[in-house]
Amino acid sequence: SSETDSTGLMGPFVAGENALADSVFSGQPGQIVGPLPYRGGYALVQLVELQTPRQKTFDEARNEVASKYQEVQSKQLEDAWVADLRRRYNVTVYPERLTQAFAEPRMFGAPAAMPTATAGR
Repeated sequence: SSETDSTGLMGPFVAGENALADSVFSGQPGQIVGPLPYRGGYALVQLVELQTPRQKTFDEARNEVASKYQEVQSKQLEDAWVADLRRRYNVTVYPERLTQAFAEPRMFGAPAAMPTATAGR
C-alpha cells in the first residue's frame, strides 16, 4: 500500500490497490500522471519504475507477519477469556440498551440527527 512521507513522496503502489494506483499504472516510467483525486485534494504522481511482482523475502515480511500473528493470538486469548466468563457467569446481552448506551451524545434540544460537514483541502 502506498503512503505519503514528510517529503510528499509516495510508494510503492500495487496494481489494483485503488483508483489512484490504477491511474499511475496506466502511465509509462518517467511520465507524470494527474491531477488525480487523493485524500480530499489532488495529487500529481510520477511513475519512477515498474517492478516485476515477486514474493517478499522473510526479512521483508517479518514485521508484517509478526504483527498479524500477535493480532491473531490476542483475538484468540480474548475470545477464550470471554467464553470462560460466559461459562462462569450468567450473562444476558441487551443489544438495544448497548445501542442506547453507546449512541452519540445529543446536545440539549438538538434534533436526533445533526447535519454533518466534511472539510476539504
